[in-house]
Amino acid sequence: MLMTVIFLLMTVPCWAQAEPSSTWRSRNADQPYIALVNEYVTTLKSDWSYEETYHARVKIQTQEGKDLGQWPIYYNKSRDTITDIQAHVETPDGHQYPAKNVQDAAVYEEFPLYSDLRMKVVTLPQVDVGCIIDVTVKSTTAHKEISNQFWAEVLPPSLPTEHASHAFIFPDDKPIPYKVYKIAYKPTIEKTAGQAPTGPSGQVKYTFSFDETDPIPDKEDLMPPLQEVLGGIYLSSINDWKVVADWYRGLIHKNAVSNVDMTLKAVELTKDKTTQKDKARAILEFLQDNFHYVPLNFADNMVNLHPTNEIFKSHYGDGKDLGLLAKEMLKIADIDANICLFSGEFTGNPQNGLPSPSVFDHVVLQVNLDSQNYFVDPQLKGFDFGQQPASYDHATVMIIDETGFKFDHWPTGSPDDHSLSSKADIAVNNDGSANFQVHVKLPLEGSQSFKQSWVTSSPQDKEKFFKNLEQNFARGGKLVERKVSGVENRYGLVEFDLKYESPNAYPIINDMMLIKEEDQSDMPPFTQESRQYPIFVSANSVIKSNNTYRIPDGFKVDFVPANYSLDTDLMNVSVNYFKKDNTVEINSIYNTKRCSIVPEHYQEVRNFRKELAPKNNQYVVLKKTSSLEPEAKDWIKNQ
Repeated sequence: MLMTVIFLLMTVPCWAQAEPSSTWRSRNADQPYIALVNEYVTTLKSDWSYEETYHARVKIQTQEGKDLGQWPIYYNKSRDTITDIQAHVETPDGHQYPAKNVQDAAVYEEFPLYSDLRMKVVTLPQVDVGCIIDVTVKSTTAHKEISNQFWAEVLPPSLPTEHASHAFIFPDDKPIPYKVYKIAYKPTIEKTAGQAPTGPSGQVKYTFSFDETDPIPDKEDLMPPLQEVLGGIYLSSINDWKVVADWYRGLIHKNAVSNVDMTLKAVELTKDKTTQKDKARAILEFLQDNFHYVPLNFADNMVNLHPTNEIFKSHYGDGKDLGLLAKEMLKIADIDANICLFSGEFTGNPQNGLPSPSVFDHVVLQVNLDSQNYFVDPQLKGFDFGQQPASYDHATVMIIDETGFKFDHWPTGSPDDHSLSSKADIAVNNDGSANFQVHVKLPLEGSQSFKQSWVTSSPQDKEKFFKNLEQNFARGGKLVERKVSGVENRYGLVEFDLKYESPNAYPIINDMMLIKEEDQSDMPPFTQESRQYPIFVSANSVIKSNNTYRIPDGFKVDFVPANYSLDTDLMNVSVNYFKKDNTVEINSIYNTKRCSIVPEHYQEVRNFRKELAPKNNQYVVLKKTSSLEPEAKDWIKNQ
């Protein structure tokens, strides 16, 4: 059974285990809660069913931790049975208070197709700072999603854990291989002989134990995926990914069911479209606009596919069901599409572990349009073919076609799609105030996010948004004109046109006015002397700005910094200054690159950052011109 109990379900591959408990506890004293015990025992039976016992003891350390007084246990009623729940709260003075009640509820009550997903909610009394919550859950699971198979993962926890263990007990005639990725660790293995010829069979027991684990490391900027940082432990009886692909292909064939209504709708949507792209857009847009997406996690509490005719009638579905419905409607329009099991780069590469369907977290399509393949997520509204959010870059996909499968990666997005650009015309006044005319283009992902929030925002919320813009940009001045365009378009970027007045834009010191560009870089400061993990950037992105400063009467340009271009594996920066008669134009490009930089090259990145910092702190200097006539200047000079 896959029970997601807050963040405590997964035990931990951890590495530092030698420090005294008092040191570990003091190191984690500011955490909302810590796990004192986190133990699993999973016993596999000869018929591939299994029993599970889970025991957790969690200490509440802050007010925030009191939220654990509601303790959910998720299960799939079609194959899981919760056989026993024992829960109580221990107070610092030694009293025990048993759980008040246990309620059973549907996770998605408004979506009957997913009624098998349920949860037990344990209500615990007297939960306060210093208390210990003690929960033991016993369950049985009739089978995994793939018959006669078993798999599991031992994953890092989300909270500090004093002692964690996960024991797996298997019949000796069902050896379950395990694989350790990026961890120097081996489990304790015990074998118990059977009683031949008619007695119980022998058993093999793997025990993975870890002590005094710390939170998931987040103290370094630009961390790699956690699978690369913490590694993982994987168990699976499946000896080939082909088993997973064949199983899912069977589900596709079983549940790809067309009916008259679905066929007529696909024909209606595409009848006036001449290109395959236009036909595919029409079908995908119809699904996005008319079907409710149920955000079921593919890996946790996995449910099988539902027939496409049921999904079409119900007008809702999770990613798996809507993906199959999209495939079937595209097929009616003579467009080939393959189902792809998807794992985002930060979720981890499935091929680093052992074969199992649980390592995937989503379903997408590979669509062939005009002899070119595209990966498409039917739920991604506003992203055209070849476009995607940054989190999809380099995701691992298992493409399942009619005869086989293959692994591939979602292509990394174009830097242009991850580009933030601005162009400003700035009329500087001789008192240091300035009038700004600014045009800004948001990146694609930011544009789609803004569109979704803008459509649902009230007039008051929109006014508040512009008020915040005024405070951030005008700095004591006022926003004179504002225009937002592109919000009404399904595809494309959101653009802003702003006019604002700032009374104190640039300081005047003696007879000089100082103009300084804002630091456009979102590069971390990298203040740590050394680094334990690689620097990782998952997507290419660009920040471009073009600013023209109009020099006021009574001033002249006294100093303009030199152009510069700096480059490292992480980022390329170029800034160019153009001095003209009455203007100074500054063009800057900050290009952050997709990269993975080993700790041994960390100092090179720090040196780049140190070199960039003073260049970002340079000023264009304007100097007041004299109001004296030339004859008077000559007289003063002679004197």
